[in-house]
Amino acid sequence: MSTFLISPNSKDPDLAQPSLFSTIISCLLPDNFWNFSSVMFLCFLACWGGIALGQTPAEADILWPANGLLLGFLLQLPRRYWFSYLVGGVLANIVAHGFFPFSLRMSLIFSVANTVEILFAAHFLTKEDNERLDLTLVADLKRF
Repeated sequence: MSTFLISPNSKDPDLAQPSLFSTIISCLLPDNFWNFSSVMFLCFLACWGGIALGQTPAEADILWPANGLLLGFLLQLPRRYWFSYLVGGVLANIVAHGFFPFSLRMSLIFSVANTVEILFAAHFLTKEDNERLDLTLVADLKRF
């Protein structure tokens, strides 16, 4: 029977730290393709509906349901998936604005502003230990 000794300098794959490249790739990819595509389709529909509701004489979006929808999904996901969902939300906003007479510049401004709004809300509503928000608890309800 042979015994192999592993020196501290050996390249044991179980002891290796993930590379920077694999860490970046894991942040860019969503958790599940079907969940991601469903959420983005719902965001697109909510954006389109919000723009349609905003086609009033005041030309103001009183209600923007896509932000609440995307925020609800972000609060249920680990933070490492937020980037991919936020990028998808920006793209859904831009595509939805494309169906209405908005310039690309205005679409980008609206999309970035909506993303910043979602990020602020998600940051303040997320717990430090990445637990899900439970609105039946008084402490979590105060955060909300």
